[in-house]
Amino acid sequence: MAKTRTISTVEELLSEGKENGFITQDDILSLFPKPEDHIKDLDKLYDKLIRGG
Repeated sequence: MAKTRTISTVEELLSEGKENGFITQDDILSLFPKPEDHIKDLDKLYDKLIRGG
């Protein structure tokens, strides 16, 4: 059975991504269910992901 989790901040998302070795699009959309309303925040997130490897 898959574990259930709630990610409430970008920092939690990044931490979990480092722990698991990946971040899914569903993980990102759980924080930004309407991405078109959060373009700048998503740009910052993707920048952190790219810089973090």
